Amino acid sequence: MAGMAACLWQSCSSFSNMQILHAIEISADHFLTPDSLYGNGIPDFSIVCLILNGNTPVRDDLIIQLYPNPFSGVCIINFYSSVPQNIRAEVFDMLGKRVLDRSLFLPAIDKYQLTIADGALPQKGAYVLRVTTPGKVFYRKIIRD
Repeated sequence: MAGMAACLWQSCSSFSNMQILHAIEISADHFLTPDSLYGNGIPDFSIVCLILNGNTPVRDDLIIQLYPNPFSGVCIINFYSSVPQNIRAEVFDMLGKRVLDRSLFLPAIDKYQLTIADGALPQKGAYVLRVTTPGKVFYRKIIRD
């Protein structure tokens, strides 16, 4: 971990040590829900580079992380954005009926977490998550066990 942070700081030398540390912390998978055993979680250094460089990533999975999938209790969706923007997250069943609709504001260089509880989706099966941003529409498949 220290070696990765040192390499990151060397490649992004215009940032202070605290800015690097903050970017590493907010890229972690449990940043919004830390605990005493797991802490902030495991950092994703590709997200750290996104945060520090302010670039939109080429890979879509860096913008939306969905886990666990398939799920039986709770499904967590993490959204990352390099610029502040409003997005709309919708979940559709296989018949095209919208079962969940949320409008969200994503702050710049931060993570937003959306939790879908088991009861939010009416029955077991496959669903489609559609995330609409000002510039693009993303789709992900969600499976409820």
